[in-house]
Amino acid sequence: MPDYDNPVRSAQEAAEAARALAHATRAFGDRLADSYDVVTELLSTACRLEQVLDQVSSVHRDACDKARGENDSPATGRRHALAAAAELRQAARLLGQVEAHLDVAAQHSGAIRWPERIEPSREGASVPASRRDPQEPVSLEEAFRRVSRRPDGPGHSL
Repeated sequence: MPDYDNPVRSAQEAAEAARALAHATRAFGDRLADSYDVVTELLSTACRLEQVLDQVSSVHRDACDKARGENDSPATGRRHALAAAAELRQAARLLGQVEAHLDVAAQHSGAIRWPERIEPSREGASVPASRRDPQEPVSLEEAFRRVSRRPDGPGHSL
């Protein structure tokens, strides 16, 4: 259950949720269409994480006069607090770029019509039954390479 008053506990729960997601996304099985929902949830997560980074950056910046460094040095503490604030702010800015890419990915992913049935190939990877030539199975890696070379494939603007 989320803990809205304990940032350390919430950060630990977020880390564990990310770990579970990393495990769960290793394979989608026959639920390829779920990848769209995952992308949109990642977009939402990136937006929230950007906010968290901005807020933690502000804590470091606003409380820099209370920070102490080595040998209880206020100057060292302040320098570290402001450096941490700057790095956190930069990380938040980079997440803004991540959000933009996730937004475009969500648009593309939402336009995909995934096959209803997936059949295993000889190599053990799954390929859409509708795209498989019965005489020449194609691995997922080869299918991705073919799509990537198309002008409308991944990495190309439509």
